Amino acid sequence: IIRDSHIHHNYGYGIQWFESNGNHCGDGVKIYNNIIHDQTAFGGIVVGHSDNIQVYNNVIYNNTGAGIDYLYGNKNNGLIANNTIYGNGGVAIVLGSTSACNGDPACKVTNGVVKNNMIFNNGTNAITEPFTASVTYGNNLCPSLLNGCTETGTAGFTNAGAADFTLTASSSARNSGETLSQFSYDHDYSSRPLGTDWDIGAYEYPEGVIPTPPSGNPIYVAKTGSDTGRTCAEAESESTPFLTIAKGLTCMLVPGKVLYIKAGTYAESIDTGVQHITGGAGPSYSNATIIASYSTDLVTIKSNAGPGVNIFFQNGASDTYIVFRGSATNRMVIDGTNTPNNVALYPGANHIRFEYVDFKNSANFENVYGLNTSNIDIVDSLVHGAVTTGVAFDGTSSGWLIERTQVYSNSGAAPHAGIRQKSGTAS
Repeated sequence: IIRDSHIHHNYGYGIQWFESNGNHCGDGVKIYNNIIHDQTAFGGIVVGHSDNIQVYNNVIYNNTGAGIDYLYGNKNNGLIANNTIYGNGGVAIVLGSTSACNGDPACKVTNGVVKNNMIFNNGTNAITEPFTASVTYGNNLCPSLLNGCTETGTAGFTNAGAADFTLTASSSARNSGETLSQFSYDHDYSSRPLGTDWDIGAYEYPEGVIPTPPSGNPIYVAKTGSDTGRTCAEAESESTPFLTIAKGLTCMLVPGKVLYIKAGTYAESIDTGVQHITGGAGPSYSNATIIASYSTDLVTIKSNAGPGVNIFFQNGASDTYIVFRGSATNRMVIDGTNTPNNVALYPGANHIRFEYVDFKNSANFENVYGLNTSNIDIVDSLVHGAVTTGVAFDGTSSGWLIERTQVYSNSGAAPHAGIRQKSGTAS
């Protein structure tokens, strides 16, 4: 799997995936949700001599050669779908090659699927076949009806000059794609579809998503000044913030609201059983409710509650589509030195995501504990210093994701561990 990566300014290809003797060493590779641009000699992706290759949800732009070269022999059952291919010097997509196969028609692509690709401003805005390919085309959007392009219209990118290939409301890609079975999300992991049908290209247009929720701007919290008598409307100004997270949460009354916390240590806890947080409306994190460190500020949440929990989700299924987010420069610190459990998620909590968070020092039990929960993400984070287990899920758990996260120096007194399924079932 090659995914979620930024591949740029290499001499040659961005990804060159083939073994020239036809031994199928690369069968089954998946290349998806990458950004691939500005290779200085050749194209974005070249694949071949392998079967069952999938290339989807990639943004491929400004490469010297072709966007995707599907060049070499034995290319059965491949998928090229929902890629945004823009501004490359050569052909958008090439299927097969006479030179690479020494003129042998057996090298042609067979049983391929090429659908929902968005092709604009390339040297040739088409899909070429040096040999006639056995390929199913569908809903590829191009400026004109060239080979393989069944849809024409306006790209409607947000700002292609600034490499922002998300869609605007005027894009012909909206609701013009075909439903595929191989995946169900876009480049940002938003669900497909968000509208009536899949969108063409790497991104879904956020149908029905309110970028700025009703009641205006984000709520701000800071450690300085006075907030006596201050209203939610006033706290939507960076210059007149609340002094506590608890006060800020009282204003999180609409789905998709944002709470920005400025630098400092906040001696308080977050308990959704005490102060409900209105989560996002779903079906993706694109309109989640967000509690975030402001810019790259260092924020620490360290309750003095004694027997309590730093962050406690106990409002059932209403605890949904909520994101806690620090930054790559300074992770949001959730310090459990004074609490038995650092973070606890109770039955029904779902689609809770932690990004760039430092969970540490739970005093008696786990740093992160979930009971009968689903779709809990811990990404780009640290989990360390717990008296027992770093991360534990209990009861019926499903859809947990722990990704690019360091789990270390948790005491692990038997039978505990860095990550532990305590009981029940997990899927």
